[in-house]
Amino acid sequence: MAIVASSFNYPHKSQVKRMVDAVREAGMAPAIVEFAPDGTMRISEAHAKPTAPNDEFTKWESRL
Repeated sequence: MAIVASSFNYPHKSQVKRMVDAVREAGMAPAIVEFAPDGTMRISEAHAKPTAPNDEFTKWESRL
């Protein structure tokens, strides 16, 4: 078995912390941090619960 070096470099903890802090300062609640092989870091915000049903059946069912 040969060991193949990966071209993917993980970001440093300080880089991730800086991104998360920036998201929090913007008033958002970070929930998921993703890293792509091309070096892209993506932070997803925590989603709130759906406020209202979207279809007629769900509206009717919630009244029961």
